[in-house]
Amino acid sequence: MCEQDYIYGVNSLAILLPAGKVKLIAYCLMDNHIHLLLLGRLPDCLAYFDSVIKRLVHLKTGVFQKDAVDITPVGDVRQLRNEICYIHRNPYKARISSPEAYPWSSARTYFAYEKENGTCVGELKVKEQGRVFKTGSPINPAFCHQNGRILNSSFVSVDVGQKAFVDSVGYFDVLRRFNLESEVAESHGLHELVSFSDQELEIKMKAVLENEFHVKDVHQVGRKELFLLARKLSFRFGAREKQLGRLLGLEPDVLKRIL
Repeated sequence: MCEQDYIYGVNSLAILLPAGKVKLIAYCLMDNHIHLLLLGRLPDCLAYFDSVIKRLVHLKTGVFQKDAVDITPVGDVRQLRNEICYIHRNPYKARISSPEAYPWSSARTYFAYEKENGTCVGELKVKEQGRVFKTGSPINPAFCHQNGRILNSSFVSVDVGQKAFVDSVGYFDVLRRFNLESEVAESHGLHELVSFSDQELEIKMKAVLENEFHVKDVHQVGRKELFLLARKLSFRFGAREKQLGRLLGLEPDVLKRIL
């Protein structure tokens, strides 16, 4: 996609957003898929998503398909934080750009130190609005744009997303966590079907201990935490019972019960 296609995509998110019904918490527009984090009633969110895809499938690339959809409800604040940062990390995961440097997402709007400057859409005549934003639908006159792109601050409910984090430090801590994709995959009900050696799994286990249990050694966690650690290693990294028994010192019959 070219720059104008991305601008068209971002503007579509803003123009089609039903005020008062759906809030857009975070988004990332890539060349062959899009991530949206929405707040609202499920029927309203689905209707909004459907309208966005219908508008985007008209792009010449033809990469957006209505039948390739993954919908996941967010159950708690921890998952909300993970989903926001997972969405913003997409360009990094794709080895395209850092989250803050990527222009086609809401990442740079979170805990931003520089305010976006633009011109109000209402200053344009109706015909000019239609030409610039490629739509015959009315546009919120309070929206601001810069060179024809509606600014994130006009339509992204950053305040809702930021409340999930204590502060900017908390946000960037989650944003740079190495195992974020695995946690999100777990919440989406996906399994990472990869086989790791004992040495590789031990490295991953130490990272989980430090990031989530705040200890440096497996001997520093209690029995219940040890069971939880076993489940995490099994689900995220495909660790087998014998392998977990060697690393965690748990009996085979115990592992069979807890996995």
